[in-house]
Amino acid sequence: MAFAVIPESMAAPEIPAGSEVACVITNIGDGISAYTSRFFAEGDFVRGMLANAFADTYLFEMEKSWSPQLIAACRERGVGIARRLEVPDELPMEAQRLAFEAIGAGELPGMRLSDAYMFYPVKTVCQIFLLTDQKDVFEVAHNCRRCRNAACNMREVLPATVEVHGQGEIFFVTCCGEERILDALRRERQGFTAVCGGQGRCGKCRVRVRSGDVPPTKEDRAFFSSGELEAGFRLACRAYPRGDCVIELLSSEEAFEVLTESADTAVKDAAASGLGIAVDIGTTTIAAQLVELPGGQVQRTAVSLNHQRDFGADVISRIQASNEGKGPALQQRIRDDLCRVIGELLEDGADAGRLRQICIAGNTTMGHLLLGYSCETMGRLPFRPYNIKEVRGSAREILGGRILEHGVRPDLEVCLLPGISAFVGADITAGLLHCGFDRQEKPCFFLDLGTNGEMALGGCERIYVTSTAAGPAFEGGNIRWGRGSVPGAISQVEILPDETCRVQTIGGQTPAGICGTGLIAASAELLRCGLMDETGRLTERYLASGYPLAETADGEQIVLTQRDIRELQTAKAAIRAGIEILMKKYGADYGELDQVFLAGGFGWQISQEQAAAIGLLPAQFLGRIRTVGNSALAGARLYLTSPQARTRAERLRAASTELLLGAEPDFQEYYVSGMYFEEE
Repeated sequence: MAFAVIPESMAAPEIPAGSEVACVITNIGDGISAYTSRFFAEGDFVRGMLANAFADTYLFEMEKSWSPQLIAACRERGVGIARRLEVPDELPMEAQRLAFEAIGAGELPGMRLSDAYMFYPVKTVCQIFLLTDQKDVFEVAHNCRRCRNAACNMREVLPATVEVHGQGEIFFVTCCGEERILDALRRERQGFTAVCGGQGRCGKCRVRVRSGDVPPTKEDRAFFSSGELEAGFRLACRAYPRGDCVIELLSSEEAFEVLTESADTAVKDAAASGLGIAVDIGTTTIAAQLVELPGGQVQRTAVSLNHQRDFGADVISRIQASNEGKGPALQQRIRDDLCRVIGELLEDGADAGRLRQICIAGNTTMGHLLLGYSCETMGRLPFRPYNIKEVRGSAREILGGRILEHGVRPDLEVCLLPGISAFVGADITAGLLHCGFDRQEKPCFFLDLGTNGEMALGGCERIYVTSTAAGPAFEGGNIRWGRGSVPGAISQVEILPDETCRVQTIGGQTPAGICGTGLIAASAELLRCGLMDETGRLTERYLASGYPLAETADGEQIVLTQRDIRELQTAKAAIRAGIEILMKKYGADYGELDQVFLAGGFGWQISQEQAAAIGLLPAQFLGRIRTVGNSALAGARLYLTSPQARTRAERLRAASTELLLGAEPDFQEYYVSGMYFEEE
């Protein structure tokens, strides 16, 4: 063994030139190689392989002998060992020549180094250690987390403890084996958003490494500047710690605004005989209400983020996660969320004795994940759900045993409303029920804007329904500064004559990003002021850097980029194509529509005029639109209180015909036309 200094030619960002290292070369001579070769030459491959394995084991076991000697030599020198450097992962192969020459190994009998930096005898190992001024630190052992040799039969990846700072607390998670920090957070905690499902595409699962070794990846370099990388910014979905570390969470959406408002369907002055709970399980959020029976007056409301969002922002991500074996984890997430909001409604059991029934509406994927159904056939053509009929069962069966902690009877009836198809679920059945589609004589349009755009057209005799995968743009996903409906998200934009802008944020807080309604508003304003043309192209001044909207509390510039606008274009084009195809298939023109019901939180907050200005909604809808708020929750409430609701829901399902947009010959034409930012 010997000490050496890293030259300029071998320097790396974490190992600068001049760094002092310790070098160790170990070998067991060339006799074993001759012994092994003889067995192979004789065709005795088993003995040859065993002899080779014995030699490897002995070579590695020698480390137990020389490690104390190395530590003693470092103590004498007044230094410690920061870590073991791996060749060729952290140092180039030529580092083996550095060690060879520092030790003077060429003077030893039989030792040599080839031009390709390979040692002879073959059973030779070279180790290099980065030294530190910390005299009591001796990280000598090989760290399998740093090693790329996944096929090594001696591989043993030890758990790494991650100390997490965020959301007003400090907690610990453990990365087991070769696990990402995101997976550890998913397993041991809730509330950390991974919009793209952990694929490294959205850049939303941001953390900052305060201490420890978490090397950056190409995805990190795509989302963070060199300064941010140096400061420790990483994506949790691409963060593989090489040992214990401390991180800070930079993503949280626990304060998500959840819409519970809708038209009042309560029966006035009805004598209360009990209580019921209506629930809307949305892809992003959950809303629940405690209502009096049979009148339907709302007593309390509770909301929550849907923590399945940890596995992706849209239903496709969650179907994929379920099919990858994460179904039980997804089921537990939603059960925990439902237990939490139901416990809040019942005030920890105070009203549990009067509870008569729980009714749940949600899209088909949410229903499947709650009930533990397989999603295998949901993720591929012809997209067949396991079951979309009404489901009735006990609280213990559907919500799990934890619900009993809130005083809920184990045999209390829980009902899941029926859906229509794989992507037009019970939430739409509930919405159509609330809007009275089964009683409409003239054609009406129903549109629920969100991660998916579900829509229906028709009346009491026939209804066409469809769903279009708008993507998460309307909820801030895949947008550089995108946020959900959380405090600080920009929700309204006005561009002034000098091309600067004035913004409004949710809660009036300091800007922290932009939500879907802000995205619509900003695009409409850019178009109005001529800073963006009808193709969605920004003017040269903003093409490369994006249009500046506001500054964060830290002085960072929140911008709307050209890529963000392209994301919005694809989302709005899908929605608009769905609208046009439904109108054509039904055989109606816009003048025949009696009402347009705009449902969902996005529809509740959106500026209808701005949505029409960019072509998201047809201009002919204006004047006919009625915002109905959370129609799924209102429909679930109606299911609780109306004896006719079950029959009416089945009638709506029977009258509905689903259109698969991708199979419609005109879809591509309408989609391309919908990409343009203009009123039609």
